[in-house]
Amino acid sequence: MSNQVFEPNQFILHDRDTQIQYSIDYQTGIPKLDYQTLQVDCICHFSGDEISLVATTIGRLITVTLTSDFDQRSETLLTLLLPTVYLPVNVMEQLIQAEIITTTRRLPQPRSWRRVEGQVETHQMRSCQGIARLVEY
Repeated sequence: MSNQVFEPNQFILHDRDTQIQYSIDYQTGIPKLDYQTLQVDCICHFSGDEISLVATTIGRLITVTLTSDFDQRSETLLTLLLPTVYLPVNVMEQLIQAEIITTTRRLPQPRSWRRVEGQVETHQMRSCQGIARLVEY
């Protein structure tokens, strides 16, 4: 008998101030991400092309743009660093730990071909925990 493992398609994660639910539709493969903060009572929903997914050797980087303020010439990105998780047969969920990275990017002036000078991105990282599960929709 082989040891089959399955990748989860739903992640529900939280820290003290934030809850994130990331899922991949079982049939269509379309990603969805819901982001909620308790401090500023913000709820954001993202799906499909609004979500950037990059597989790396340290896990998956799932990134969305939270805000773009062209007057202030900055944008805020949220990246979830998800570890690789394999669920054994008959195990539908597992506790995991992941990282939330908030990035502030400086943008060039509107209608300018010049690049921003100096450091462009600043990052804040914090740990979160939750569950990874296999869900059939």
